[in-house]
Amino acid sequence: MNAATQPPASMDRPRGRWDARRRRCDQLLQHYPHAADMLSLQHALLEVQQQAFTAALADRPQPACWPAWTEQVVARSIAEATRAHGPAALAAAAQGQLHRGEAAGLAARWLAGEVLPPLLGYLPRASLQPLLEALLPPGGDPADAAPGGDARHCPACGGLPQLSYVADGGDPLTTAPRRLLCARCGQDWVFARTACPACGESASAQRTVFADDKRFPPLSAAACDGCGCYLVGVDLRRDRDAVPEIDELAALPLELALQERGFRKIVPNLMGAG
Repeated sequence: MNAATQPPASMDRPRGRWDARRRRCDQLLQHYPHAADMLSLQHALLEVQQQAFTAALADRPQPACWPAWTEQVVARSIAEATRAHGPAALAAAAQGQLHRGEAAGLAARWLAGEVLPPLLGYLPRASLQPLLEALLPPGGDPADAAPGGDARHCPACGGLPQLSYVADGGDPLTTAPRRLLCARCGQDWVFARTACPACGESASAQRTVFADDKRFPPLSAAACDGCGCYLVGVDLRRDRDAVPEIDELAALPLELALQERGFRKIVPNLMGAG
């Protein structure tokens, strides 16, 4: 994504679902000890990111200023929350980037679409996500979106999907659409149910799916045998309390089953899992 080409933000941009995200972290912490480290860190980051989201709406920095803004306003708080609640490797990486004055430069590289290794990309990604969520306007038709140019990329920023989800459409006579959630800006868009979000393959025979309805009722992990990529899916019809970006953190056992078979995640999550 070229940040300088982004259109101005809509004044009625939703203010996020911060309380729902925190509540879901608390709920899942009671049931999934295997995900406790990631959920605890995510809970701590939500406090910082909500403040950054509010500050971004108030300041409305221009796209060219986004890397410097995140370094000045949010990156240090992200590093401190990670030091208090996250793994030592992530904390050391974040603090090292701040100490060496690299935070703004890495943020600019991440905004430009460079794929950064998890340790290198953690701080810019965690710092920029609330700003993008606050300021990017809703995307239109993915096929018309300039950043990615196809339905497999976010129509708002051109990012790749972090996960897919299906919500209750409210009409029993229609099938609820599958939506992809962007790993960069948190926006979502409709995507074909039978197609691979990584390569576009639509042959149903090309799927390997892992699910555990008893342990993880709303979760699944589906891989494409053609391109070797997988994506976590969240079915909100099976758990109305589910919050896709939080529930994904509990899907690690399903992901590991696919990784053992040689599949790779389209985009690792913020903590580098995948």
